[in-house]
Amino acid sequence: VILIRDKKVILPRTAIFYGMIAGLSFGIYEGVEYQMNLNKTLDINHNYYYNIIRLTSLPFFHAIWAGIGAYFISLSFIELKYKYSFRIMGLFIPALLHALYNTFGLNVFGIAIVIVSTILLTVYLTKSDMVGKQLNNI
Repeated sequence: VILIRDKKVILPRTAIFYGMIAGLSFGIYEGVEYQMNLNKTLDINHNYYYNIIRLTSLPFFHAIWAGIGAYFISLSFIELKYKYSFRIMGLFIPALLHALYNTFGLNVFGIAIVIVSTILLTVYLTKSDMVGKQLNNI
């Protein structure tokens, strides 16, 4: 919404920051929602375990995925020739990573998905600096 409402170009690094804040906010909300509903039906050991996982790590996973999406969405406003491709990638890549994590959960494959997601976000942050430098030179 910020990218669409703002008339000037937002640097990808700034968009990633906004995306990560939104993802973190949603992850916390989702964790509390699960805690208030689904976790109440579990025994005390599983309830405690899921509360810790949902409120400590999963919000950050959402932040990573939302940051990846925000990177591509911001590129769609910079490189208008490929705007639809970037928007599709901005929706598809985080959704795929999230779906794969949901499929595998907290095992070796799920943790590998989180590691790949973190590496991707790091690469996109590095690339966003280069895009920002190129925009400042124009």
